[in-house]
Amino acid sequence: MELLISHRSALEYWRLHGKVQVDPKRRQRKRAAPVEALAASELKRMDTRGLTFPLEIMLGAPSAKRRLQAVRTHIVSAPLPEGSIIDVGGGLLVASPELCLFQLVKSLPLAKTLLLGLEFCGKYALPANNAALENPEVKEKGFKNRPALTSTDKLSSFLARCGGILNQKYSQGVLPYINNGSASPMESRLLIMLTLPYRRGGFGLPMPELDAPVELGKATSKIVGKHGSDRSSKAAKGYRCDLYWRDLKLAAEYDSDIYHLHSEQKAKDSKKKNYLLSKGVHVISVSRLQMRSVAEIERVAQQLAACHSRQLRHNESPLWAKKHLQLRSQLRL
Repeated sequence: MELLISHRSALEYWRLHGKVQVDPKRRQRKRAAPVEALAASELKRMDTRGLTFPLEIMLGAPSAKRRLQAVRTHIVSAPLPEGSIIDVGGGLLVASPELCLFQLVKSLPLAKTLLLGLEFCGKYALPANNAALENPEVKEKGFKNRPALTSTDKLSSFLARCGGILNQKYSQGVLPYINNGSASPMESRLLIMLTLPYRRGGFGLPMPELDAPVELGKATSKIVGKHGSDRSSKAAKGYRCDLYWRDLKLAAEYDSDIYHLHSEQKAKDSKKKNYLLSKGVHVISVSRLQMRSVAEIERVAQQLAACHSRQLRHNESPLWAKKHLQLRSQLRL
């Protein structure tokens, strides 16, 4: 028996387990959903990798559907695009990150869709369920670090191959506001508020790079080794900016309360900021308190807009204030 996990159960899987390491000896990507009837006894014996019941699953034929309290069934009879289904072993199949994201688009408002897209294309995962909240890293930060599950290019390519299976019009409207590399949920929220157009309650600023490197120059000093031999030190790693408009040498840095109250972290932040300033990078810091204040985040947006040689005109839109409050509500700010 094969079990295809989809929708919110697939989201829970990816948050729990992260990116799958593809075995070159085994075909792990498939297109067709299972068409065999699901028996309760078989499901009970199956390793579902810590997922919460009832499971959301996909079947390839209505005849395979059974009334089981442990599952909620979605039927898809048409073949899915290549790469839609990933075999993770033990008879368990999972909707790919790309398919999972677009499956959830219908049930989520825009801002929550963008948060999910930024998470999938980013370097963090939110807690998958109550059990995940016991992870020490999650307890400290509210999320855990992990490699990106997908990218904006992969999402765009997948959507182009979907034909009429998914809501392409809405999904295509989402993609321009997702970018790769976000390192935290608050950075994602900041990006959404700054870059969404006025009609969506944002400030309409250009899309920056996320967690972008600002390269240091190569070190030229010599280091004497154990046995007296000289060796050149490796080029030092560059600092990374949360949001970076490279053409303007402009950075917006989110200062998390968790890390920035410690003196050691404050010293690191100061060193980083001084370095960026020495390289001609203009740094605008954004705190949690500023994020939670309409007036303060508006001032930040005005500063960034001025650096782009533009003037914010959001107040000329009669519905902007209402849309901005709705956006904040969806972002939980």
